[in-house]
Amino acid sequence: MVRQPAELAYVPTNASFLNRIECHFTALRYFALNGTDHHSHEEQNSMIRRYIAWRNRNKHDKELRAISLRAKVADAAPGVVESGSQLGHDLIAGLVPRAQGVTDPELATALAERDRAMEDRARTLAAQAVEAARPWVAGLGNPPSEPARRQRWLRKVSTVAAYRDRWQLTSPRPLGAEADVTSIEQQTQRQRAQAAIQRAVAISRADTEQPASPVLEFEVQVQRGVER
Repeated sequence: MVRQPAELAYVPTNASFLNRIECHFTALRYFALNGTDHHSHEEQNSMIRRYIAWRNRNKHDKELRAISLRAKVADAAPGVVESGSQLGHDLIAGLVPRAQGVTDPELATALAERDRAMEDRARTLAAQAVEAARPWVAGLGNPPSEPARRQRWLRKVSTVAAYRDRWQLTSPRPLGAEADVTSIEQQTQRQRAQAAIQRAVAISRADTEQPASPVLEFEVQVQRGVER
């Protein structure tokens, strides 16, 4: 048996974006295979060869680059390694981990644009739900009247809105039924959305609580001192 000059390179699970050939397969399917019904393997192989020849002559074609870049973005997102200490600013809309360690400038730009689009959509959905008094929003407390606190509350509502949008929930319950969770990814995001709900409720309650007067606070301290 002739030894081939090749070496296998293993990549982590859910890290196909590290394989630089993946995005080119996406473009090949789009241009040469999707929507086709070839009568033979020879006909199909001929189409693939013609696509490869065209691609090599037109590697800067705008549509080709757009499709390849979209494939890179789609593959990069699931490849992020999550940790239990994930910081809020490392999560898109408080829900989805941002891709880390991306060195390709084009891919980094595309990911940043995707992040902004997702966060804008989450904020829009949250604002619409609050304005329409959607049933699921009731579980997050009343909107605070103080502007800064209201913005913090809306950020938490946006996380829940992003979760509902991602998993296409229509239930009046903020997160739907836990029994409907179908994957580890959804379970992880549900936990983040649940934490956002708890924080939103706390922010809402803090807005309605009146600070104790100095006299009342002094009386409480005296009583505690006597009790000791």
